[in-house]
Amino acid sequence: MAQTDWVQMVWDPDKGDYNVETAENINIEPTWPKESFEQLLKSGFADVIVDNEDHYYVRKLRGIID
Repeated sequence: MAQTDWVQMVWDPDKGDYNVETAENINIEPTWPKESFEQLLKSGFADVIVDNEDHYYVRKLRGIID
C-alpha cells in the first residue's frame, strides 16, 4: 500500500496492534534524496560505526578501557 499511497499507522487498542491506513489530505508527491540508502546510512552513522577491536565501545565491553 505504501508503494502507491501515503499511509499512516494507527494504534488499535482492541487488537493491541497497528492498522495501516491511507493517509488523508496529502496532495503532494514525496521528495526523495539523491543519495542512495547506503550513502545515507554511512553519513548518519559516520561517527558511531564499530569497525575494529580497538574501538572505544568494544574496549568498554571487554573492560579494558585505559
